[in-house]
Amino acid sequence: MSFHEAFVWTILRSVAATTLAVPMSICLSQLVQQATGRSRFWWMLFVLCPLVAPDLIIGYGYRSFELSLLHRPVLNHCFYFVLILLKILPAAAVIRICSPPAPVSKAALHCARLIECGVAEKRQHRPMRLNVELLRHIPVCGIVFLLSMQEFEIASLLQIPAWTVHVFDAQASGLNMAATLKLLFGPVLLQAVILVPLLWWGLANSAVIVPRWRSVDCASGSSRWLGVIVASLAALLTWVIPLAFVTRSGLSGIGGVLENQVLLRSTFLDLATAIALTIPCAILSLVLARKVIQIFHGYDATQSDFAKAVSSVPLLLTVVPGLFGSLVVSIAILVATQHAPLLDLRTTAWPMAAALVICLVPRATILVAFLPVFRSSESAFLATLLGKSRGRTRLKNAADLKWWCECRPMFLVTAVLFYWCLANLTAAAILCPPTIPLFSFNGNVVPLPVRLYKFIHQGRTAALSVMAVLSVLVPFVLLVLTSQVAPQVYLRMTRHTRPN
Repeated sequence: MSFHEAFVWTILRSVAATTLAVPMSICLSQLVQQATGRSRFWWMLFVLCPLVAPDLIIGYGYRSFELSLLHRPVLNHCFYFVLILLKILPAAAVIRICSPPAPVSKAALHCARLIECGVAEKRQHRPMRLNVELLRHIPVCGIVFLLSMQEFEIASLLQIPAWTVHVFDAQASGLNMAATLKLLFGPVLLQAVILVPLLWWGLANSAVIVPRWRSVDCASGSSRWLGVIVASLAALLTWVIPLAFVTRSGLSGIGGVLENQVLLRSTFLDLATAIALTIPCAILSLVLARKVIQIFHGYDATQSDFAKAVSSVPLLLTVVPGLFGSLVVSIAILVATQHAPLLDLRTTAWPMAAALVICLVPRATILVAFLPVFRSSESAFLATLLGKSRGRTRLKNAADLKWWCECRPMFLVTAVLFYWCLANLTAAAILCPPTIPLFSFNGNVVPLPVRLYKFIHQGRTAALSVMAVLSVLVPFVLLVLTSQVAPQVYLRMTRHTRPN
């Protein structure tokens, strides 16, 4: 299939996903909004877990095991569409939850519908309803279209026609930079067209200080059960089934793998390399995202359009490049490092780190904006007041509250960013040098996702399954241990704090 045919297939698939995501994301967002108390966090975790599902595990699970549909291209394409739709639906739900409520509530629209007695009233109120619904759907449609269009890892492993797979394979086969940039022109131009209304919507709502949603606008009843069904199916297809097959394959040959000390040593070194590279990238992207949120909150609604446009330039330069996807960002950095001032960076991990940070900043910005959903600013303010006390017990209680109200949400966001960064194959495969010296080790290693991607195309083995499981299990255990140790470290650091 030619590049243009693959590009057209990608557009059609993205349009179909966007059309279905609009009503389905409403069910998922209402599932979170209707939850109260501590259960809201667990409902959010249940709804959003497909977003952090590792693409390599999904592709490996549905490519190399009994569920493989590679010999049935039509069914394989349909299944890939369902899989991608369910994986990006949580992103649409997050956008809905983070968005300010519609300027006209459902109660007001209902009242307008009741007074539509004549032709004049209908002409007046129908455009109002259309504008309200359109403004609510613009960001959802844009994000879903972009994510569906930029997907690469699963499409490559399942042999689905996509422009990203075509460009990546061409680049890997040694296509010259001029030809690669020519292929990227059409996709980048289309994404830029989609980003324009998204940026307009974001800047238009930057100075809006309103509740995140109106409780009266959250429907109940059958829509809640529909949201539970969609979220359950998404978690089942993105996490449970592929991970179960891969784990079963790894356990069947775990004995031989444990005896292979060279394989275990290289696997853990590759994983340690990926972890060592991604932790600083995740932290830096979080810092940049917080700065972006501060710029958003610093906008004055009374500013002129020109003044707001000028003040938005740093924000756009920080967020917009990452919205074009990991493949476009990685190739752009690769082209930049071919010129004289940056030639020496080609043998280092700096280009890959820059691509990871650029791609993570937009996601980190959305996650930071999502924090008020489960963090009460009043609690944080009261904890600050309590911290000005001179009593040791009250200081300890203030530190505990500070952790739960401020530090813990930031830790959760950092954990999600770290996992996304660790699972990013595109930047590592394109920009990572052939070998990276690690901790003065005599040999050289590469990030584990790159090795996994190369081995998955060669077929299924017990050793490969063990490596795939470890790529998920080890970071998860590391995050769990850190979540247990971090509060204790924070409390010890603040135990002897005294107010000024």
